[in-house]
Amino acid sequence: MEHARYKQPCITKLLCLHGQDPVGLPIPSPLSILINADSSNDFTNTTSHLDDVTISEFREGSSDLKPTSNSSSIVQQNVTNINSKQINNDTVSSILLSRKTVARGLNLLLLSYQRTGSSFLGHLFHHSKNPDVFYIYEPLDPIYTAMYSFDQGWTIPSDVRTFSDGAPREIPPEELDATDFALDRIFSCTLSQLPTAALIHKFWSQFQREMATDKYLACMKSSGVEVGGALEKCRAFIKPICRGHFDGRYVNLKKCRDNLYNNGRWSTTKAELDNRLTPSDSTAFQEYFNCIANYRPIATRCAALHLDAPCQTKTIRATKTVRVGMTTGQRLLQRMNNTKVIHTFRDPRGAVRSRSLAPWSQGRYEGPVLTKIATGYCRTVTEDYIKADELSVTYPMRVAHFVFDDYVERPLEVSKEIIQYAELPASDAPDYPYYRNKRCPCQLDIIM
Repeated sequence: MEHARYKQPCITKLLCLHGQDPVGLPIPSPLSILINADSSNDFTNTTSHLDDVTISEFREGSSDLKPTSNSSSIVQQNVTNINSKQINNDTVSSILLSRKTVARGLNLLLLSYQRTGSSFLGHLFHHSKNPDVFYIYEPLDPIYTAMYSFDQGWTIPSDVRTFSDGAPREIPPEELDATDFALDRIFSCTLSQLPTAALIHKFWSQFQREMATDKYLACMKSSGVEVGGALEKCRAFIKPICRGHFDGRYVNLKKCRDNLYNNGRWSTTKAELDNRLTPSDSTAFQEYFNCIANYRPIATRCAALHLDAPCQTKTIRATKTVRVGMTTGQRLLQRMNNTKVIHTFRDPRGAVRSRSLAPWSQGRYEGPVLTKIATGYCRTVTEDYIKADELSVTYPMRVAHFVFDDYVERPLEVSKEIIQYAELPASDAPDYPYYRNKRCPCQLDIIM
């Protein structure tokens, strides 16, 4: 039965996660939001003041959607900087041999979505705040660039999980395998084994404030390698073949993936290319491989010294990504028994409105259209939420939900819950001056 409240042209129905909608009616699925497509401006005006409202339960019959006081934030389910010219093979070999001891400690995956406070949460694991943690920020854009030769920074998360016509996109096995490979390299402290294209990706410098990469960048620079710029020089050879981002021409995407990442291996030579390529395409890929190969020795040595070695000294290895679903979390839990997953999300009203104002976060299907953004966001969060609950039965105490809106209302209490779940030292309290400098968290539309 349709409640009279939803006869408004702006919102036909709003359903929330914890079993009830805002007026207490039963709901058919954990999370969905259906909006009148012709009333996007009304929707923006209606929700602009609701960004700081929790996604938890709401008081039944309340006209202003005030949250209850008993919402739960985490629903817990049952070396010296060495110039690269001074690096020798013995130094690198000693680092490689020491990797056998890395299995100790905790691996932590923060699985989230754009504009949901995930970067804000990730700062709890920043090296300057917690010396026990090795933290990597958004490592999968470089992997997609290595696999498809996408433009750096333009693997938009909604494109990973939605086709350009709006249909749900099932992530293909090749992408799941490449994602597994990247996460395994992080959690085993073997980042030097990442593909060269990922090691010379601009994200190491772009997010230098989020990660401890200053020594790695200094090592690369001292050998004349500019991360980002070096990759673009190599990508120039195959740009006419490979699209710069996800689009409707999936035949082209498959051609590039099959020749850059084939049968679980990162291609490096002409011998690994598809023999059905035209001679000109084959030559272009060979030029790309030759270019990339020039950077491999430097990138491997710098990464071994300034990424692998520091990683091995930490008791917790954490990474945050908005480019995978809970299927990746499941595969990770199956492979590594010292792993926990934190599923982070936010009230759809704030997340949708925020993304509608951020063109760089909008996929090819959705653009700035609120209804399309809401449809994709709610579908993916619902899928991941249900799967996480199922996984919590098989992996008790290793999967948790984190609702960012609850952090806004109870920052100290929620921070303590996160710290306890992530097995961080109890003294690691949140740095409130930092958060004030980032602006008030209640202004959720400005928080990534």
